Amino acid sequence: MAPPPLRRDHECEYRYSFCVEPLEGPNASGSYENSRAVTGVRFADAGGQRLVVSHYAGGVPQGNTEYRRTAADAWVVSRQTSGDDRAASGGLEVTVRQGLNDPPVLLASDSKTQVSRAIWDPNPQLKNLALGEAKVYQWKDKAGRAWKGGLFKPVPYESGRRYPLVIQTHGFSETEFRPSGLFPTAFAARALAGAGLVVLQVQDCPIEGTPEEGPCNVGGL
Repeated sequence: MAPPPLRRDHECEYRYSFCVEPLEGPNASGSYENSRAVTGVRFADAGGQRLVVSHYAGGVPQGNTEYRRTAADAWVVSRQTSGDDRAASGGLEVTVRQGLNDPPVLLASDSKTQVSRAIWDPNPQLKNLALGEAKVYQWKDKAGRAWKGGLFKPVPYESGRRYPLVIQTHGFSETEFRPSGLFPTAFAARALAGAGLVVLQVQDCPIEGTPEEGPCNVGGL
């Protein structure tokens, strides 16, 4: 059978579409608690034979799954990693190093000599800005559920002084540098802190995707 004709869509050419990874919907009770979201998809090679899918669940990054295209044009799992996005070649490992108060830097490490070096800083101008301090803040609600969030302090911060508080919801990651909060189009954590406010970026309710999600989020605050 001859292959289908070449199609053109937004100046991109393609012949086939393949399902790489099926995504699970809600379970019988309507809960998404065992599901995960895809936050990024990229090719790991120039030939389009290796594909990396990044996942997110429960308010934190879950790592990456690398797929390899077979001779039959199927995609099979070849490698899975957790935490930061990384790629390895021989004894050299390239990693994105970042933290709650540390902007992301591309780091190259030699697994044999254990020597690491920053090879690219995409935001060098941040070194000249007073960003203030963010720290992990933990508490429990009246139902005994454990909560976690990021507390962004004003710049400058004076111990013992009372500050206005802004609460941002819908997720928190303590391993990533997110100066606005989880969603940069809607939140402005460090910008508000720079204006003299305390900002708390709160994780999602531990029982999200259920009818109790709304009351749970209200109770957590």
